[in-house]
Amino acid sequence: MLKTKLKMKQKVLAFIFVSLFLVIAMIVSWQVPSYSIEFNPPDRGAPGRLVGAGTRFSEPMETTRSSSGRRQANITPNGETLPSPLVAIVPSSSFGNYGLTLEAYPSFYVHMPSVPGARLEFVLLDELGDRIYDTSYLVADRDATFSIDLPRNANFPPLEVGQIYTWQIRLKLNPSSIVTDYLVQGQIERFEPEPVLAEALATATPEEKVKLYADTGLWYDALHTLAQLRRENPNDPLLENEWAQLLRSVGLDEIADKPLL
Repeated sequence: MLKTKLKMKQKVLAFIFVSLFLVIAMIVSWQVPSYSIEFNPPDRGAPGRLVGAGTRFSEPMETTRSSSGRRQANITPNGETLPSPLVAIVPSSSFGNYGLTLEAYPSFYVHMPSVPGARLEFVLLDELGDRIYDTSYLVADRDATFSIDLPRNANFPPLEVGQIYTWQIRLKLNPSSIVTDYLVQGQIERFEPEPVLAEALATATPEEKVKLYADTGLWYDALHTLAQLRRENPNDPLLENEWAQLLRSVGLDEIADKPLL
């Protein structure tokens, strides 16, 4: 009889424990919404204005069809290919490695393989091919993604609306020889939002902004906003998953799970 009562108590306690676990899991899932992040590439066309999610542009302009080079390159120091490539993190399509932004001073994201001692150079060119900004870094021993921010307070002019800029990343393994240089690049164009999109962004949370940016084709803004969220919450698995989703949606599976600095 005593054994029967003990077993009954154990069953009741087990039922209560499982029930509490399920309730807590449901509460957490309600409080922390998970967004499915997939980039919706824009059609390139009439410059200058950008409307809300799901809206497409008109026919692309001939002036935007220029080749933009490679967005990633395998690095082979001493004849051995490294496990992950050098990547300019930007969508790739028939129009080139092209993305949109609303920002006057956007951030650019690069994935660097581990090549300690090498030098990385960043260059921003205007539509005429003139260099308007450059900077360089010594590469650390990290296989990771990091950002390059355009300076707001260094007498550097903001990006002009409707202009297409080219940004280049050059990795120099040997400073005295260009034979061992690796070059990747992308393009960026600044737009102004139509009122419906501007109003939606004004009241959106950072998580909602990522989804709005991705749905509207604003690659650089979606990527940077999500990166900021990840840096503020480095142990959040939902944000880590959304980051991987976003990169995989533009074919960058190789670096989707790499660390973000």
